[in-house]
Order: sequence, then C-alpha cells, then structure tokens
Amino acid sequence: MSIIKRIVKWNAGLIPAKKRIQIATLLLDGTDYSATTDDKSVIDLRNVTSNPIDAMALGHRYRVVIEVEMKHCRNMGELAIPVLHDNNPLTKTMVELIHRPNLSYEDSFLKYYYENFQPKSAQQVLGIETDHDTGVFIWKNTNPLTAFTPWSDSNPGIEIQQKIKKMHEQARENGYELSDPNGWKWWGPVSTKLAELEFSRLSKLTKSFKQNGYLRHNKPGGDIGGIILNSGSEFRIIATGGQHRISACAAFGFSTLPIRPCSLVRRQDANSWPAVVDGYFSKKQALEYFDRIFEGKFPGSLESIFLK
Repeated sequence: MSIIKRIVKWNAGLIPAKKRIQIATLLLDGTDYSATTDDKSVIDLRNVTSNPIDAMALGHRYRVVIEVEMKHCRNMGELAIPVLHDNNPLTKTMVELIHRPNLSYEDSFLKYYYENFQPKSAQQVLGIETDHDTGVFIWKNTNPLTAFTPWSDSNPGIEIQQKIKKMHEQARENGYELSDPNGWKWWGPVSTKLAELEFSRLSKLTKSFKQNGYLRHNKPGGDIGGIILNSGSEFRIIATGGQHRISACAAFGFSTLPIRPCSLVRRQDANSWPAVVDGYFSKKQALEYFDRIFEGKFPGSLESIFLK
C-alpha cells in the first residue's frame, strides 16, 4: 500500500478526506519516501502543518518533525516552565554566556538559582495544593525527587531511582563521575561537581550555537522531543529530550524551532491519566498541574525566589 493510501486510511475521520489526500501528496511531492516503513525514519512536516496534533495523526506510527512557536514550549522536567520566561534558569544563564563568554559559575544566574530554589517536597516542585480526599497521595511529605507528572505511569520509588541513574549517565557522557548524593539538575541544592557539570554543558552549547547555529538530523535524538498537552484547540509542548538545546534556541532569539512530538496528553482525559487512576493525584490536583503548565506559570515556591 502506498504511503498516500496509508495516510488516507489511517486518519479517516480525523481529518477531511480531501485535506488528507492534499497533505499526503505534498509530503511526497518530489521526495523519495521509500524508507518511511523504517521505524527510525522521520517525516518532515515543517512545511505542511505547525499543529502537533494534526502532525501526529498524519504520521500515525511514523516519527514526524514540525516547526512550532517557542512561546508554546516548556522545559526543566516536572517544573515545566516556559523556555522564554525571563527567569528560566537555563535560558537566562545562556543569555549571560552569549554576552559574557568568560562568565564563571560563581557569577552566573544558575548559581543564584541553585542556592535559592531548594524545594523541600515534591509538592513545591509540582506547584499543587494538598488535596485531602481520602486515598490521595500526600505530596507535601515526600522527597522532591519523587515528583512525576499525573499522566506518567510511574511511582515515587521508581522516580528517585530513575533520576539518580540518569544523572550518573549524563555525567559520564560529559566526562564527569558523580558520587551520591548530588541533588538534581533542575533545582538545588546540588553538589559542587553537579553544578560544574551543568554550567559546563550550558557554556559548551552556547559556544557551539555561536559557531554552528542549531543543527538537526533525522536520526534518533536529532530533534528536541516533546510531550503535547492539548486543551480545546490549543496546545503546549514539554521538552522530553534536548532540555538544554531548547533553552539555547530561546537564548539565541529563535521564534520557532523543530520539534518531534512523542506523545499526546488531553486535558479531557484527566480521569484516565495513570497517576490519577493509581491515586497519586486527585483529578483536581492533576488539572491544577496541567493548567499551571498550560498557562505558563511557575510553581509558587519557585516564583517566590524572584520576588526577593
């Protein structure tokens, strides 16, 4: 079956037939898509649509890449804060590095951030209120490292293990060896070595962008990945890979960037989100978290450090 017929068949009922055929034809016009049956292939829809929901429907089981506006993007894990916000720690530190290439960690905004945002609980990371409904998990009594999103199929124990493992893996990839405890890269307190690692990554990436601009490719990891949050006809994107790269794009003034959508979270489906079903979040808490991200707000505990 041709790729045009597959797109038309797979997405029946989602997109009008005439539009599906038109888009499928545009996708293949003058281009060899013989490799699209390979799961590692990427369909480039940047000149077709900027809506990630339409793109995922069109691509079906294939990976797709689209161009989205930076204003819709969030990063820094469970904090999920706007990359364009003046006080996004990664973005702001890279802006400093653009103007002051010899900036040291000691004089950076990143140091201020790590020293001043040191959440005491997962509740302060997520930015949600305690829900006293019977059976709902109490986030205010837990280690910040246990924080995870209500649409994740996870639990507090797994989260801590995964975060520690990830930090060690990323440290080794960048020539560092960490010893426990080090903290977590998205908030303080952090060890001296972890702070040095994160600042080094930002510094190296800033230099790379200055010399080469933003380079992407169609192989795994070649684009910034994103979880798509959908409410009504609007969407937001939480970066899942390329957290530093997306802040580099913001620091260098990009208004749009390529994103590879990886999953879709609909607000209307809150009752069936895994962590709601499992009792870690009440529906009220889950929607409170979703709406904070959607509206581009910081958790209250983080916002407060910028009011000092």
